[in-house]
Amino acid sequence: MRNLSVNESIKEFNRYYLDATLQEELTVLGIGQGRRFKCEQFAELYKPLFLTLWVHALDTLHKDASDTVRDAYLKGLKSCFRRQQGEYERVVGLVMEYEAMLDDFSSASFRFVAQEIVNKIARNKKDDTEMVERLGITVQSRLRDFENMLEGVTIITQPEQESSL
Repeated sequence: MRNLSVNESIKEFNRYYLDATLQEELTVLGIGQGRRFKCEQFAELYKPLFLTLWVHALDTLHKDASDTVRDAYLKGLKSCFRRQQGEYERVVGLVMEYEAMLDDFSSASFRFVAQEIVNKIARNKKDDTEMVERLGITVQSRLRDFENMLEGVTIITQPEQESSL
C-alpha cells in the first residue's frame, strides 16, 4: 500500500493525462497523425473524458478522499486557465456532459459516449457501428487504467501531524 497526498495523486493523473498519445483512439476513428487539426480537435473533446473517468475511479476506490481530490484538481485547473477566457468553463462543461452520459457506467453508456464523439469527429459516418463499439471499449479500458492507478494507494487528505520533539 502506497500513501499519496492529494497533490501527489493529482500529479499522477496529470502525468497520465499529459503522456496520453490517444493513438489507439485516433486509429479507431481513422485519424492519421498528419491530420494535426483533427488530432487537436479530438484531444480537446476527449481529454476532459479522462477527468470524468478518473473522478469515477476515485469515487469507487477512495470515496472518502474523492471530493477533496476533485476540488483541489479543479481549483488548480481554474488557475491554469485564468488567461484563456472560457476554457475552464468549456472543460468543466464537457466533464459534466460526460458524467451525465455515463450515469451508470454501463457498456451501453460507454457506447453512447463513443457515439457522441464519433458524431462530432468522424469523417465517414455511413457505417460507424464498429467504430463506436471499438471506441466504447477503449474508453472502458481508460477507466480500468485509472482504477489500476488508484488501487493499492491510500490518499492522505489531512496533513500529517508534526510530532513535537
